[in-house]
Amino acid sequence: MTLLSAVSESINLLSAPNHFFWSNPIFEKELWEWITKGIRIGLAMVGALLIILDLRARRMGVRVSQRWKRRIAWIFTVVAFLVYFDFFNPNTRYSEYYHRHEFYHYYLGSKYFKEVNYTRLYECTAIAEIEAGRGASIRNREIRDLRVNLIKPMTDTYIFKDPGQCKNHFTTERWDAFKRDVEWFQRSSAGSYWEGMSKDHGYNPPPVWTMTGKFFGSFGEASDKFFKILAGIDVVLHAAIIWLFYWAFGWRVMAVAAVFWGTQAPADFYWTGGAFLRQDWLFFLVAAVCCARKRHFWLAGFALTWSMLLRIFPGVFVIGWAIIIGLTVLERLRFPHRIGNDKAWGPLRWIHPDHRKVIGGCVLALATLVPASIAVAGPSAYKDFYNHTLTTHSNTPLTNHMGLPAMLVHNWEGRMRFGRDDNLNDPFQDWKKGRLERMD
Repeated sequence: MTLLSAVSESINLLSAPNHFFWSNPIFEKELWEWITKGIRIGLAMVGALLIILDLRARRMGVRVSQRWKRRIAWIFTVVAFLVYFDFFNPNTRYSEYYHRHEFYHYYLGSKYFKEVNYTRLYECTAIAEIEAGRGASIRNREIRDLRVNLIKPMTDTYIFKDPGQCKNHFTTERWDAFKRDVEWFQRSSAGSYWEGMSKDHGYNPPPVWTMTGKFFGSFGEASDKFFKILAGIDVVLHAAIIWLFYWAFGWRVMAVAAVFWGTQAPADFYWTGGAFLRQDWLFFLVAAVCCARKRHFWLAGFALTWSMLLRIFPGVFVIGWAIIIGLTVLERLRFPHRIGNDKAWGPLRWIHPDHRKVIGGCVLALATLVPASIAVAGPSAYKDFYNHTLTTHSNTPLTNHMGLPAMLVHNWEGRMRFGRDDNLNDPFQDWKKGRLERMD
């Protein structure tokens, strides 16, 4: 934990809200956001211009100092890395750097997964609050029932009538630890911010992510310092991604990749910053590409499969490899003489040796990570993940759903702004009903 502790201390120093450095008016939220937007635009435009000039110079035979090009590339890389994190300015995003709403779900959800599973996090939290003496204050609150993905009054759930539906999954020691962690979140997030956490959509990662989240989360109880360490993992992973590009492709590709990621909008720091292991899938996806580039095909297959098991959607990248492998098999079947001295057993002869290594890495990852995640998360973890995340969530209309089905069922009258009714327990209930009716 030495490296992560060092990152945590650096974040603590950089993000101290009352630090004299950050009290300068230039770092105030509104002005600093305009400055960082300008830096992003400048990095993208000047970087593109430098690439064009470099290509033009090559065609014209004009020599440009490699030393200066490398220096500029490293400067762009460092600035792009820092601008992605808003230069760790505590005035722009989260004053303590980490995102409490994020950690409530992913720290508690993974650390106590065997007890709360995918559906009991909010109810167990409410019961812990009742035992802390806040029963009267939460009686009139609302909570999302994760079994059906609808917001309900607290009194319509089992938390007051039958708390054993939650507590029976805990040992005495684990329940006491859970209550201490919940108490920290309540103290640090009291008010509407805290009350809104139990109206979100719960804990939803696949079992392999649960395995790694539980591993890191179990090193300590909820605290400001510990969460800064956990949030620092993504900073380390981000730096490692940049290094991987440098290792596999050189400084030129490294700089382009860093500038692209540092200036893009869809996944900027607002969405993924201060989080708990949000960059793990990206790290392994990039590692797969870079290992393939360096011809470490076993590692490439293993890394790509690990990325897929962490977030599911990186599995799309398997299609590209599958097409290449399929075309190579067809070519070997049509022209057997091209196989040469390949002495592989039976049908394996039709698969290129490099492709066999990729497949072997994929199989090895599945054979190790899936059983390990079952051992950590429980024998029904994958079934529960499918039923909750891929069935319940997929069949529940959400305002951030994307893709062809969402486009086909959308119309002007069915927009969320027209269907929302704040007089209902779940303001989006009528909007969801209309979306489902159009989908049928």
